Amino acid sequence: EPLPLEPSREQAITSGRILAQLARSHYVQQGLDELVSEELFDAYLRALDPSRLFLLASDIQEFSRWRGDLDDALMSGDLEPAYAVFNRLRERRDAQLDLLLATLDERLAALAFDGDEELQLDRREAPWPVDEAAALALMELRFKNEVLGLRMAEREPDAVKEVLERRYSDQRRRLLQVDSGDVFRVWMNVVTHTYDPHTEYFPPRDSENFD
Repeated sequence: EPLPLEPSREQAITSGRILAQLARSHYVQQGLDELVSEELFDAYLRALDPSRLFLLASDIQEFSRWRGDLDDALMSGDLEPAYAVFNRLRERRDAQLDLLLATLDERLAALAFDGDEELQLDRREAPWPVDEAAALALMELRFKNEVLGLRMAEREPDAVKEVLERRYSDQRRRLLQVDSGDVFRVWMNVVTHTYDPHTEYFPPRDSENFD
């Protein structure tokens, strides 16, 4: 299980400076209020889990205590809400990938396509999974869809296993490589995009490369 990521003091200071700069210099001249806070909350969830596959309805309910207070958190340099949501997402996604890798042989051997099942591909407006059982059921449908796609591409059974094993291992490795700076970048981009879809936050290294 990945260790929770935490914000640094430097990031807290940087977030305050970015917010002050936006409020002072941006042509929109938009202040923070509860309405903007709710927009930030929903935009951050869309950025992290756009298809509503991993976070549960109970997670959303728990995090909703911040829905109207993100403006205050931003003004005070409090990054706890952003990191708490991300850590929960990573925990749930890592658990699914770990389960898929550990049970891949059994799942492939037991797979059957003789039932009447339906997978909603566009889940941007779908309800969040009500509990872990619902999230796992959704994972099972997505797994079947992946296998079906590979079989329709005329992949042999051994090749199907190899592709999925590599795919899930790569996804898990990338997930575990995410660091505190990556979380901060995503959160700050949600904040800047709320002011203006064309305003982007560049970490120092990215800014140097862009220049």
